[in-house]
Amino acid sequence: MAKNNLETADFLLKRKINPNSINEDGQSLLHTAASEGRIELIKKLISYNAEVNFKDNENNTPLFFAKNPFVIQELVDNGSKVNITNKKGETPLGLFFKRKNKDNIEALLKNGANSNEKYKNEKPFLYYCDQPELAELFLGHGANPNDDFYLHYALMMKKDDLFDLFLKYGADSNKKAENGRTPLFYCTSTEQIKKLLDAKSEINVKDDNENTPLHNFMLIGRKDLADFLVEQGADISLKNRNGETPSDYYEKWKKYNFWIK
Repeated sequence: MAKNNLETADFLLKRKINPNSINEDGQSLLHTAASEGRIELIKKLISYNAEVNFKDNENNTPLFFAKNPFVIQELVDNGSKVNITNKKGETPLGLFFKRKNKDNIEALLKNGANSNEKYKNEKPFLYYCDQPELAELFLGHGANPNDDFYLHYALMMKKDDLFDLFLKYGADSNKKAENGRTPLFYCTSTEQIKKLLDAKSEINVKDDNENTPLHNFMLIGRKDLADFLVEQGADISLKNRNGETPSDYYEKWKKYNFWIK
């Protein structure tokens, strides 16, 4: 802010102008200063006891209006509540996540914003992170890699960078989905299989139909993956609920593919 404008603000504040005076939306001078990124004015207002957690008509505090990380830091350093919610149940982190403002997201996480918060009261932020840089930002600030089926999703969406990231931060390689399947069932490459086995994934695990990953790869005709599993110690004699072995599944696959040619 220009020096003469600061002097004007100082002049008015010294003459007992209320630093918490509001506009028609219930927003204070601090809301405006935060939205415009005017650090010096923010400092001046706070020195005259402007309320950093003052709520407007929608229960948004100045933190919701922060233009950049410097504003966030100044407000937080002076007592702004990071995990406060507005009338929509939205936090500052949720707001800036919606706006894809990575810099402000990082500043809030560094200052204690809840990385495991449910976005829109549905799923954690991590679920919606489709870029590894953003996902790592949350994981690096305590987001739980096991509160959803992140390894499963990464494999199904063919997001190898996210798959590697979730493993790096301790995602459970034996976590079962509703159908009883672990991430191993969803691999599409031997490299993925190896990474899961290195992370202690159970090679002979069974799903709700008592199929193993080996059954699955035989059924879909991925003999290359099946062969690799066998090389790594998969049991070829295990039967599923119908008494079928992986070899039986492979015979089914060959027969089906013969008839559709």
